[in-house]
Amino acid sequence: MFTPNFTVLRPGAALSALVGALFALAACATGLPVTTDVAPDYDFSAVRTYAFVSEEPLLARRSDAEISPLIEPAIRRSIDAQMAAKGYTKVPLAEADLSIAFTLGTRERIDVTPWGPYGRSWRRYYGWYDDPFYTDVDVYTEGVLAIDMFDARSYQPVWHGWTRSRLYGQRDVAGLVDPAVSAILGAFPSRGGGALAALAP
Repeated sequence: MFTPNFTVLRPGAALSALVGALFALAACATGLPVTTDVAPDYDFSAVRTYAFVSEEPLLARRSDAEISPLIEPAIRRSIDAQMAAKGYTKVPLAEADLSIAFTLGTRERIDVTPWGPYGRSWRRYYGWYDDPFYTDVDVYTEGVLAIDMFDARSYQPVWHGWTRSRLYGQRDVAGLVDPAVSAILGAFPSRGGGALAALAP
């Protein structure tokens, strides 16, 4: 059985930060930044079927992320729905044209915004003077969801799509997954839908 070179997170792995991650990703599906990468020589016109890479297709590059065990089946169902809507048929892995995996992760981000002086003030004996400069420092967590597709026979990666967003808190998992998956797979062609294009961030 093929498993890409990632760490497979078992269903019993601990998890909560990524619930917030998918909340952020779901905040506004049409506004999510989506980036894709495509194998230039792969013939997608011949693709009709897909399967997940294993019974546990949730992958992660870092083992320190906490991911809710409820997220994996929710993402699988959402991917199934999106792929079916695009005309693809889910089959056993041995019969599939594509195999699919997905990755979740978080990272800390820091945004620094320098500002000019507040304005001008008056003080007795000193006259007018400029109020001091100040800087805003915003530290937050960013969540990332990626979906990867592999040729099921050669095991070579052929399509990668991902989106990211700031995390704001935890929400009901059932309402978080679909917008993120829809945003990513919106860049994947429907059956007979024409050529693929790599989207800029």
